[in-house]
Amino acid sequence: MRLFSSASESSLEALGEELKEPKYGEYYLYFSNTLSKVAIERLAEQDEYEVVKEVQASSSTSADGTPLPFSSSGPLYGPNPNSWDPAALERSVQGICAVLLSLKKGPLFDTNAEPALFDFRLTQVPPLLLILDRRNDPVTPLLTQWTYQAMVHELLEIQPGGRQITLTPPTDPFFAQNLFANFGDLGATIQEHVKSYQAKTASQGAIESIADMKRFVEEYPEFRKLGGNVSKHVAVVGELSRLVGRDSLLDVSEVEQNLAGRDNHAADFKKSANQTGAVVEALIKAGASEHDASLVHVLLNIAGADQRQDDLFENGNIFSRGKSALKGLKGVENVYTQHSPHLSQTLENLLRGRLREQSYPFVEGQASTNAGLQRPQDVIVFIIGGTTYEEARAVALMNQDPAVVGTASSGATRILLGGTCVHNSSSFLEMISHAAEAFPPTVYAPPPESTGGAGPSLNLNLGGLNVSVGGGGTGIFRAPPSAAGGSIVSVDTGGTGTVDDGLREVRDGVRNFFDKVKQGVDRMGDQLK
Repeated sequence: MRLFSSASESSLEALGEELKEPKYGEYYLYFSNTLSKVAIERLAEQDEYEVVKEVQASSSTSADGTPLPFSSSGPLYGPNPNSWDPAALERSVQGICAVLLSLKKGPLFDTNAEPALFDFRLTQVPPLLLILDRRNDPVTPLLTQWTYQAMVHELLEIQPGGRQITLTPPTDPFFAQNLFANFGDLGATIQEHVKSYQAKTASQGAIESIADMKRFVEEYPEFRKLGGNVSKHVAVVGELSRLVGRDSLLDVSEVEQNLAGRDNHAADFKKSANQTGAVVEALIKAGASEHDASLVHVLLNIAGADQRQDDLFENGNIFSRGKSALKGLKGVENVYTQHSPHLSQTLENLLRGRLREQSYPFVEGQASTNAGLQRPQDVIVFIIGGTTYEEARAVALMNQDPAVVGTASSGATRILLGGTCVHNSSSFLEMISHAAEAFPPTVYAPPPESTGGAGPSLNLNLGGLNVSVGGGGTGIFRAPPSAAGGSIVSVDTGGTGTVDDGLREVRDGVRNFFDKVKQGVDRMGDQLK
């Protein structure tokens, strides 16, 4: 009997009970992480019949676009949103260590307790472990999904170790080829899959000779497997289609995407606190319980704009709003998939050396800035609070794009995604709901109205003129001579810090622009003389 197990306490207890009354004559044990000496001694004592023949640590990673749950399910937060449940912290550390061991990558923390455990050959460019907080992007887990794998998890729910229907890329070629196919294309693909099976069925019926019989016997197992695969995916896609129609998900998703993926509605929510109260009341009138409706306030209190480290919607100032508008010009597959998870932008900034150190600090003693770092060959992303299949799709597409991760000759980057779990909208809200029960009661109260954005997002001093854009101070005014600090051109972002990395380039660009304008005017004046 070959058994692959985690090294958790519950798994070890169950394994010990099995060894006390073994059902097999031999056991080969493979663990997803290292075992302590105490755990090994305990297993040896429980193995009274000496049926255990081998014990190994055999970690594995995902190469099919499926995110890795680095730790098992369970309570994540402590008594407040910024604290860990001790057991969850231990599980997460073990999970990260298991992945690092499987990749043969040394961590940037003290390994004195087991000096030989991470004694690997050093790589020229060290790997990078990027630890993120789910609260920095609470939007992605809430959206309706429209790609095959994500839809199955959202509407039917993928459970580790599930037995009803098995959907795993390594054993299901059709599922592997259509993990990221959108629902519109999936209908045509499943139709071709059925036609292929029907054609093989017709060929199997023509048995007229001994050679035909031999061919039939040889191909029958694969033919039967194909038939089961076709039936499975037809049933799954049919059920997805039924749920989409029953819950009017096309209409719901269009509203979600417009709110999450565009900045057109920003002006409608300038006084978001007032509108939020109306939304909560509308939910209660529509039949939601007061507890469920109050999760709106809970999310805003623990993952609102004042709690996030990044500008999630890219509308914090004029530069980010312009970047968001330019991204919208690139086009998307359809209106239902226009949202891009914030993780994509974070990884792009990382690969370009543009991550803000204030938001993404390095381990103490490492490089003080990421701008001068070499492009990492391995990036391991761990999201505290869980990841999603939409983010897994984004990472898989980035890994396939040489323009993003580079080429083999230039040193391509490999990105591996994981988290404390893999969320759909229901599991994410359930996690928030359970966590809030241990938080202070004020987490259920309406959040205080944010003062962010009350002032102008941009102050641009052009000689004697001051141009203020965004917030309550939008307009063109005369500036005092000292407003620009002695400079003809100066830029002030209102202290948001969201464009600090590119501010110098913008300022220099504006100066160059006005220099060229001045030179052109001088040339015109010389010609008129």
